[in-house]
Amino acid sequence: MRSWACWRTAKISPVRRCAIVATDLNGHRGVLTPAEGARQAVRMTTIPSDGPTATFTDVNGPVAW
Repeated sequence: MRSWACWRTAKISPVRRCAIVATDLNGHRGVLTPAEGARQAVRMTTIPSDGPTATFTDVNGPVAW
């Protein structure tokens, strides 16, 4: 049986993308490269256990809500 114990320590922090990412799907009409578009999402998935949670963020940091 699979353990769901990891959800007790999961952090929820939405990431906002401020621009369209250039991909095959949109004919490369975006202004960000895929690497630039993924930067903040990757940053937030690798935060330490004492990192921010329940925040909205973009590449500049926390966004007021």
